[in-house]
Amino acid sequence: MANHKLVFKNTLFLYIRVFLSMAIGLYTSRVVLKELGVDDFGIYSVVGSLSMLFGYLNYGISSSLQRFMSCEIAVDNREGLQKCFASSLQAALYLALIVVALTETVGVWALRELIDVPPGREADAMFVFQVSIAILVIELFKTCCLSLIISHERMSFFAYISIAESVLKLAIVFLLVIVGGDKLRAYSLLLLGVSLIILAGYIVYCRAKFPSVRFSLRGGGERIREIFSFTGWNTLASFADLCYMQGTNIVLNVFYGVAYNATMGITNQVKNALYSFSKNLQTASNPHLTKEFALGDYASFSKLAMMISVLSCQLLYLFGLPILINTELILDLWLVTVPPAGVQFIRLIIFFCMVDSLVGPLWVGMQAYGKIRNYQIIMSTGWLLSLPTMWLVLKHGGSAESVLMIQIIFNFILLTVRLGFAVKYCHISLGVYLRDVVGRLAAALVAGGVIPLALAFATDGYTRLIVTTAASLAAVPLATLFVAFPKAERTALINLVKKRLPHGKK
Repeated sequence: MANHKLVFKNTLFLYIRVFLSMAIGLYTSRVVLKELGVDDFGIYSVVGSLSMLFGYLNYGISSSLQRFMSCEIAVDNREGLQKCFASSLQAALYLALIVVALTETVGVWALRELIDVPPGREADAMFVFQVSIAILVIELFKTCCLSLIISHERMSFFAYISIAESVLKLAIVFLLVIVGGDKLRAYSLLLLGVSLIILAGYIVYCRAKFPSVRFSLRGGGERIREIFSFTGWNTLASFADLCYMQGTNIVLNVFYGVAYNATMGITNQVKNALYSFSKNLQTASNPHLTKEFALGDYASFSKLAMMISVLSCQLLYLFGLPILINTELILDLWLVTVPPAGVQFIRLIIFFCMVDSLVGPLWVGMQAYGKIRNYQIIMSTGWLLSLPTMWLVLKHGGSAESVLMIQIIFNFILLTVRLGFAVKYCHISLGVYLRDVVGRLAAALVAGGVIPLALAFATDGYTRLIVTTAASLAAVPLATLFVAFPKAERTALINLVKKRLPHGKK
């Protein structure tokens, strides 16, 4: 498993996906905000956030299924893989019932009692909430197929269908421009239709490419308890994640109203676009990391985990630095109406994403290790504490931007805790990590940022946007290659690229 070429090949597919999806997503955000208006866009953001609080079950089972399926594939156990898949279908069914029960009771209560919806729009908010519940249920069953595909490292199809989903959402935007009546309701129904189409695509692909894996509930009972036990701890952690991310919308709504929910909605669009650069690399590497750990190849696992950490952060920096420098101009070009405090929110979320990009490989190591109870309890407690902290700060006069500052602080603290677990249980050397990840990253961030920042002070307007972006696209990769990478990894990467070039082929 020392050969990591498949990881980078799969990453290439995912980056083709992310560039196309991001371009479409940024355009659709602009049009949706224009067509819905700030208030309706804010309603959709906060109602969607409320429904997503109950979608944490989906994330919990997704990470669990990928872990178990990757382990079975690593040891070539087809019978075990079939049992895992059958268990996944059973788990999706049970969790769908739980999601509906929670959303139709606790969720409806929260929507009516806690959310500040503009007068006269209560019925529309409830309609959007019900459609969001249906989308959550569809996502649960899609997770079963997606876990099977990712565990087999079939990232090309994952990229293609994600692009198809983005194109369908682009089609929705064009329909939204010409549709009459209540556009908020129409938008939510069209998104539901896209979810159904994508689910059908996953099912057809899995039946065609993995014929030995049957869509059956038989045999799932043998593994369901083990998977649910693992899912339970992951669910606790994902619930905490969604509480601090989506719960932020609710806290903002209580103290600042729907206008700042629109700001957070746009901020999350930028966050998702930026984080997809590191997330795609990690999505491609996670099954590989799990398989290496399952086979006991800890040296290769540790080496790849630290390399992915460095690359993840640098990829975010590559695209985040020009946005940091030119935030105000970019927002003016992108949006017809810039929501309040948009510039400050965008800049803070970039710092959050850069810290968060280091988490993935450490988390995968603990998942592969398997004993995650104490780890998830500590992580979950930390993130849940961030919400009352936000509430207290805002109650005592804190600015809206302070909620993101609190997220950054908590993220940094918990990153150090994750590293402690990785050192103890995942065969990662603390000294090597501090030298090859923290030290090299710090030096690379400085080296890659000097020229773009100097140019930012010497120029302004569109000239600054162009020259700082060009400088970042040149300086950050060079800093990554010659500062962030140790000599052995740098030489291996250069040789790999040479072999891919036409003149390098024999």
